[in-house]
Amino acid sequence: MLSLRDLQLVPDTLFGRDAGVRHIAGASVRGGMHTMIGQGVSFGITLLRTIVLARLLAPADFGIMGMVTVVVHFAQMFSASGLSLATVQAKSLTHEQVSTYFWISALINIGIAVLLVLCSPLVAWVYQTPALEAVTVTLSLSFVFGGFTIQQQALLQRDMRFGALAVTIALGQLCSLIVSAVLALMGWGYWSLVVGSLAYTIVHAILLQVVCPLKPSFRFSRHGLRHALAFGGHVAGFNLLNYAARHADNALIGRYWGASALGIYAKAYALLLLPLSQLREPMNAVLFPALCSIRDDNRRYIKYYTCFVNIMFSLSLPLSLYCLIQADVLIHTLLGPQWLDAVPVFRVLAVASLVQPTLGTTGSVMLSYGYSKRYFKLGVVNGIAVVTAFILGVQHGVQGVAIAYASVTILSFLPMACYCLRATPICIGLFLRAHLGAWLPALFAGLSLLGMRMGFGIHTIYEHALISALFALVYVLLSLRRGSIQEMVCTVMQYRKTSPLPAKGESLCKEVVVESGDVVL
Repeated sequence: MLSLRDLQLVPDTLFGRDAGVRHIAGASVRGGMHTMIGQGVSFGITLLRTIVLARLLAPADFGIMGMVTVVVHFAQMFSASGLSLATVQAKSLTHEQVSTYFWISALINIGIAVLLVLCSPLVAWVYQTPALEAVTVTLSLSFVFGGFTIQQQALLQRDMRFGALAVTIALGQLCSLIVSAVLALMGWGYWSLVVGSLAYTIVHAILLQVVCPLKPSFRFSRHGLRHALAFGGHVAGFNLLNYAARHADNALIGRYWGASALGIYAKAYALLLLPLSQLREPMNAVLFPALCSIRDDNRRYIKYYTCFVNIMFSLSLPLSLYCLIQADVLIHTLLGPQWLDAVPVFRVLAVASLVQPTLGTTGSVMLSYGYSKRYFKLGVVNGIAVVTAFILGVQHGVQGVAIAYASVTILSFLPMACYCLRATPICIGLFLRAHLGAWLPALFAGLSLLGMRMGFGIHTIYEHALISALFALVYVLLSLRRGSIQEMVCTVMQYRKTSPLPAKGESLCKEVVVESGDVVL
């Protein structure tokens, strides 16, 4: 069982690539497994927190917290997360460089906290809720504490110590739950949520310092600083544009069609996103640092990335096809018959999800080679295209917005992939070929599912569960015939084993590469 001592980074290895990262297969599998386990634990704690606090607090308490959360999430777009990616992406680092990034990140977040304090009266005025002023001021402290942990998180990601990150997050969430529950029992109302949120940030910061004992100096280095600031700024700009574009659909639907239509769209989107995020987030968390660690070896880089795309598509494609075919069953079972109007929207969004997961990986390729300016330009063009599509689609209702999103996603797939992969070892042909192996098993399984639905007159939930299991079985049996899947299964089963370092001069390209579930020969 992992302990904080086991997770602690030795100071001498903080700024280099850990030796284990040279074994990208084991590092990736361990990172992906730890991230998936940590995500599952975090989901369980969050669910428990929701259940417990829902019984102790009034809806109005959650409403006050929700109002401030909108402001806080927007402020987080500027919290120097891009600078942390610059740390992960850097080929080499010195203590002076990391110290410089540390203090810059801290100052940026302190500045955000000051701005939140100054804007707190405005927040209270906009929502016509005086209590929000004190709440906003209190939550601004989370940026102060969080600003001193950004580089620790980046160093852990750089060294692919995702187990350490998972433990710190889970323990922080558990402490937040305990603090909020105790204060709620004491009658603190919405302040129990506010203090609990702040407790998470403080505990997480302390744990990060324990597992990654960074001691920044006051000796600053200009080496690479200009590149790091530009890199971080471009990433932050992309995140801001992407955030605005991704929320434009909700704003337009709410403005033109009202709360009921927005509720249908939001529920369909959230339901589809839930299973896909459980797949994408653990895998993508490992992808960027892994690519950065092997970018000087083109052959190994190509094998790793193409197999990553192969495995991700092999996992996401059947999930998307299942959602597309079984949309009515999923909506009726999980949300109830009153939500059946969301079925057409859910199906259209499922079409977009056929290609979106793998398309998102091309940005990591671009960033691993330092093309942050191009990444920002992509955000500008993509933001304009998505918002324009939403404006056109909203004229035709909720389904029109969903069709607009699916259309722009599918039509931009090839141009966006070509743009992101330009001037990298990954050519568009390799990227597209990495998708081919999954199509035949998925289509055969999908046709089998359609045939069972139409041929047997299935009505009960048990019958639907049976045909769903048969769909999964057909896909798995067909997929197991593929060499890459066989290698992935073998690697995952043995992910705890550590391979010896290769002999001097021996190629590292022979090892299996698994990116949070990806496998490469």
